[in-house]
Amino acid sequence: MPSGFRLVVIAGPNSGLQLEVGDSASLPLKIGRTDDRPGQDEQIIGRLAAPDRDLLLDGDPLVSRGHARIEVVSGGYVIVDCGSANGTKRSGEALRARLPVRLRNGDELRFGTESVVRFEVSDGRPVVAPVDLQRVQEATSQDTPHRVVRHDLVEKSADTPSVRQSMEPPPQDQFGRFAVYDCLSISPASTVHVALDTQLGQKVALRRYGAGQLPASARRVVEECASRTRGFDHRSVVPVLDSGEHDGVLFVATKLVDGRSLFELQRDHVSDISIPLALHLMRSVCAALRYAQSIERGWTWRYLTPRGVVVDRTGTAVVVSFGLPPAVVLLEGENALLATPESRYLSPELRGGKKGDPRSDIYSAGVILHELLVQQFADHTKKVLPEIDMVRNARQVPMDVADLTSRAVRFQVGQRYLHPAEMEEALEAVLEKIAPNYGPEAALWMERICSETGAPPVHRAP
Repeated sequence: MPSGFRLVVIAGPNSGLQLEVGDSASLPLKIGRTDDRPGQDEQIIGRLAAPDRDLLLDGDPLVSRGHARIEVVSGGYVIVDCGSANGTKRSGEALRARLPVRLRNGDELRFGTESVVRFEVSDGRPVVAPVDLQRVQEATSQDTPHRVVRHDLVEKSADTPSVRQSMEPPPQDQFGRFAVYDCLSISPASTVHVALDTQLGQKVALRRYGAGQLPASARRVVEECASRTRGFDHRSVVPVLDSGEHDGVLFVATKLVDGRSLFELQRDHVSDISIPLALHLMRSVCAALRYAQSIERGWTWRYLTPRGVVVDRTGTAVVVSFGLPPAVVLLEGENALLATPESRYLSPELRGGKKGDPRSDIYSAGVILHELLVQQFADHTKKVLPEIDMVRNARQVPMDVADLTSRAVRFQVGQRYLHPAEMEEALEAVLEKIAPNYGPEAALWMERICSETGAPPVHRAP
């Protein structure tokens, strides 16, 4: 019997109200208000609302009558805003109408401006239950080009192949030789989907750039970066498997990594990221940079951020989209990045319009490590990153760890590590000192995170 969940109203006129859902039999579940107009609820969830199986927030006039619903899809729960008048947010992120977003244990859901509801899975694990995919897709395809988000094609673990194979849906569309499934990320310039390369019989991450969206110069940059990283062979670098053009659409296909982006882990689990884990992850990132330097000496990426790093189920940090500039740079140029929070990872020399070198990427890695250690994102409006012991509410960090980080983010280029290999060796030495033979702990941590949160949700790249 799959585990259930509860919804607890923690703010708003209905504060204190709770609804227990024991299994998936009563789903989809409506969140809204009682509708006294006959037949209206049937248009929303296929049955009339009932207070014992739906969350009715009748005390809040800003909640729409059919505000949102909760479904079971592909091994976990999703929430769908039904086109409400005042919107829905999940943990501060506004939902797009009729686009399913996966729920995580502990998520806080805001309906309108006042009502806040906490989502609690009964045993802390996602529910695996069958779902009528055709019904869900039909319900979520209205007024939006997106389909229901499916993640069961991403391999979860060795002990569930029969469940996964039995639940594999038909592809959303066909793109050349690629059968296209789940949407993994969305940006103004491109979308990334799980896809099956029917020639190779291999699942890939397929990035497609909208036809006509990229200027010719940006297309050349993408093609050059894809060509440069094709054939990379390193555990911490996702290689480009193929790139080209189909029906006027530029695409890049890379190896598919099953894990969580480092940005997501920072945002949702930063308090769980121990100092040894932070060092372990950045050691992998520096190993990726060192490998790239061994292929092409002096090459600088410039755009290393947590969004471009995925931590796989073994606890290894893997750099994805290696070398590919972010969407804002492709569409608007380098200066546009300076106005975004992502600019905090740019080295001072790059922010000043100067040419970078490998030490610029070391600075980016240092900022990520700094954020992991102090457990908060850096302020992108500040020109100089503060010393770790000067960050308010930061935890105590060993002096040698703080010194290592400080050297990586020095304002003056010449005061940083000379090469990614040097920083990698420094991380290795400190990690061996404070947590010898660290590694299995990272894998156990990632397995717990993945089992608690289910499949990775769609995220929007900068």
